Amino acid sequence: MSAVLARSEAAIAAERLACARATELQRLVDQLQLQAAELAEQRTTAIQRLEQVEASRQALYDRLQETEKSARSERESLAEHVRSVENRALGDLDRARQESKVLQAQLASALKRHASIEAEMRGNLEKARTATAAAVQTADNQRGRCAALEEQLAKLQNLPADLEAALRRSQVTARPRKTSSKQRAKKSSPKDTN
Repeated sequence: MSAVLARSEAAIAAERLACARATELQRLVDQLQLQAAELAEQRTTAIQRLEQVEASRQALYDRLQETEKSARSERESLAEHVRSVENRALGDLDRARQESKVLQAQLASALKRHASIEAEMRGNLEKARTATAAAVQTADNQRGRCAALEEQLAKLQNLPADLEAALRRSQVTARPRKTSSKQRAKKSSPKDTN
């Protein structure tokens, strides 16, 4: 009897222990379920955040790709612009050099022509000076000759008066001598025979 009672008590104690364990296990299960629900919620939140981060990362990546594409295109455009500017600058420099050479040649030709014209003008000026000096000398000579001719002309202008006076004097001296017409005829006859 005591053995059965002991067994009964042991069974009751085991049942109580089992109930306590079951209660404890249920509490642990409930706690684990709550933790699982919290973890699921956290997992959902983490997934959402991950999706947001992934979306932000993708947007940033797309922006980066677009920025790199735009920067590459801008670099290429800028490089093309720089090449174009350099080509234009080189072309302008070549044209400027060619124009400078042409202008230098024109300047050298103009200076040479100017020197030739200046030398010719100096020669002409020297010839003109020589001709002027000769003309002045000729004019002086002509002036002297004119003065001499004018002096001779003045003397010749007085000559008729001197001749007239001499003629009158000769007539006055010849008047007292009267000759007959026969004598005049005799004097004139030898002249007629000659």
